Amino acid sequence: MATVTAQRADTAETVTYPPQTGIFKHISKAIPYFRNPRHVLILKLDCLLLTWTFIAGIMKEMDQSATTQAYVSGMREALSLYGNELVFFNTYFSIGYAIGLVPGQLAQTRVRPSLFLPTCEIIWGLFVIVTCKAQNATTVYALRFFLGLFSAVFWPSVVSLIFNWYTPKELAFRIACFNVSDVAGAMFLGALQAALYRNLNGAHGIAGWQWLFIVSGVITIAQGIVGFFIIPDTPAYTRAKWLTEDEKKLSRERMEGFGANTSKLIPPAILKQKLRKLIVHPVTYFFLAAFALNAWAHRATSYFVLYIESLKDAAGNRMYSTYQVNVLPLGGYAL
Repeated sequence: MATVTAQRADTAETVTYPPQTGIFKHISKAIPYFRNPRHVLILKLDCLLLTWTFIAGIMKEMDQSATTQAYVSGMREALSLYGNELVFFNTYFSIGYAIGLVPGQLAQTRVRPSLFLPTCEIIWGLFVIVTCKAQNATTVYALRFFLGLFSAVFWPSVVSLIFNWYTPKELAFRIACFNVSDVAGAMFLGALQAALYRNLNGAHGIAGWQWLFIVSGVITIAQGIVGFFIIPDTPAYTRAKWLTEDEKKLSRERMEGFGANTSKLIPPAILKQKLRKLIVHPVTYFFLAAFALNAWAHRATSYFVLYIESLKDAAGNRMYSTYQVNVLPLGGYAL
């Protein structure tokens, strides 16, 4: 048995922990902090589950916003998009997203998130790749609709996963980290399009804007495949190979200590009671207003590239190259 002494209430108390196994058997000898199984569990969750959700969040934002970057990088001219097509690209995505939200969540009460969520990610990654072969706006409309339909499950599913594995005191930091992925995705998208346009535009007869859909889609599919092995479902039903049996048991005990039973659905009567409280609570509407303003600001910022591209000098020439149009907004996203 491994022991570590902690000072509690002005007295030295020896706390006995079960011996660690695997790599943490050696790490705990050098770092006493990891003799506590709870600390090891949280580290694993952060390094695997939280990291996967962060990278997946980046890819979702990149896939969702790829048409805007591609539009200013040659897609408009290639597909003769000289009307409101870009607006409709986002509209059809939103329609699919709205339709897929509720069914996607209901499906996960029947299918494991570790199977359903990665499958949806792989499917929407395929739609992203196929977009590079679109010959007209109508095709893109259809692809964007299905992209929205299958990606609708992502955000609420990931938040549910985080809530299933972290205690209330641990949630704020983890949710904040996940939310950063939204802006990070927009930033990386611009950098990726700039790099692809400069280095691969015309390579193998494929334009730079087409490479954006190919690369982004391939990474998304790879991320989805990894999700089959990383996503731990719920503490009650987890099959994660990276958790020991003791850690699975500890996870259930941690959540049950806060009244969270992840093995049962909420009874309809209790659900209705909670919904009524949610509807009448003023914080709900403050949250909705703040979320709406943030979403509008984020969406408006994504159109900044159109403004930069439209700028011309006194002679009527473009002030910024396609590469610069993709790079200039990055500072704002970083801030």
